[in-house]
Amino acid sequence: MSRPAVGELVDAGLAGGTAFAVDRRTLITCWHSLTDPGGKPADGPFTVRLGTDTLLSAAYVDHDARLDVALLSLDPAHELPDGWHPLELGSSADAAKGTRVEALGWAVRNPSTVEPQTMPAEIVVPHTSIHDGEPVVQLFSFQVAAGLRPRGFSGGPVLAGTLAGPVVVGVVRWMQPEDADPTRATGGTVYACLVQDIVSRWPRLAPARPPLEVLAGDPGSPHRTLVADFLDTHLNGPGGRLPFAGRRDELAALDAWLADSDASPYHLVTGGAGTGKSTLLTRWAESLAQRAHPAADPAAPATHIVFFPVSLRYDSAGVGPVVKALLHGVARVHDHPYDPTAGVETLRDTLSQLLTRPAPAGNTLLVLVDALDEADGWRRPNALYLPRGPGERVRIVLTARRTRQLPTAHDWLRALELDTDNASTVLTALDEDAVSELLRQALPGRAGRPPTPRRPPRPTCGGSPAAIR
Repeated sequence: MSRPAVGELVDAGLAGGTAFAVDRRTLITCWHSLTDPGGKPADGPFTVRLGTDTLLSAAYVDHDARLDVALLSLDPAHELPDGWHPLELGSSADAAKGTRVEALGWAVRNPSTVEPQTMPAEIVVPHTSIHDGEPVVQLFSFQVAAGLRPRGFSGGPVLAGTLAGPVVVGVVRWMQPEDADPTRATGGTVYACLVQDIVSRWPRLAPARPPLEVLAGDPGSPHRTLVADFLDTHLNGPGGRLPFAGRRDELAALDAWLADSDASPYHLVTGGAGTGKSTLLTRWAESLAQRAHPAADPAAPATHIVFFPVSLRYDSAGVGPVVKALLHGVARVHDHPYDPTAGVETLRDTLSQLLTRPAPAGNTLLVLVDALDEADGWRRPNALYLPRGPGERVRIVLTARRTRQLPTAHDWLRALELDTDNASTVLTALDEDAVSELLRQALPGRAGRPPTPRRPPRPTCGGSPAAIR
């Protein structure tokens, strides 16, 4: 069984510490761990021990003294051996306030010679600084507060749980040395370098997170599992990816609207029941998440996506779940603290106020709300108090089914108390070419065979949904 590659720096004369692999060749550790007791950097190469007796030779590659982070590269003759796997770097979305984490480190007096020691902690301040403005994330550890301060954790990974498994959100750099330390910390404090700062410094290390995980939100997002299940249901089936065809023009229109700085702040997608509004929105959101990988262009502005489905099937049709999930996502983008235990009215007011703010740092905030027609118990269509004029670079996409009371996009926009000149897309039945493509994807046993129908396909459902048995 493969184990995480978290090793001990064992070279004599070094300050000592922990190093961990982020790919088959690259290790991360603390810069001060590669210095002698006097603070002088060692030349290397360095020896990293995995487990009991697996020794690796690693050469110095680069460092950032402000971050207190150094990169090492394994000797080609000593690449990460079988039985060990690199750790995946997470993102700032995985390091929300209150997130429970575990730091791994090879303590000087580690009770185990096989595994690194674990130090449970909690993120109390996601973004702060120490010394001369050096950026860190502040953790609280009951272990450290109790006076158990094992040396050797410097350079160790700080892990947070996600849907796809644990990811690294920080690198341990400093631990409160004494009970009383009024100049730098209160009891139980541990500081770690933020992964987002490491990735900004070395973009090639940026992880390619699965789109579903990006859209589901950070580990503390309300109803995160619900959103992930909803997305997975609309993208995948028992046999793999679900068929999808015939909406190129609609997807292109959404892309063009998002890219146009002069476009309206809202885009409403309407259509009859089962015309694919939810599928269109999830496919588009997935494509945006796939294109948002920071390694592609670290200098490019980011698009922060906040997605939530109003769904009777998933028990998320009440105004409370929608407000709480949207507020959490929007507040994370703005790094705005709020009280999650407050009443719905207070949370709704906070959400409305945050949506009127400009998106931070020149980026775009994109809020996606699916199936407003499924709202249950809402006193009015705009029970979310969506602002008529969102902040600069804030875009909001809504989907809703045509109903007898609200048969057009114009009617829906008026009911939502939004300007009726906002952009809209109306989904109609699929044409014959799109239906043929769906059938080809849904019947893989005929893939690659030339079509030999006696006449063109004539769907009796008129392009609306149909079950294939």
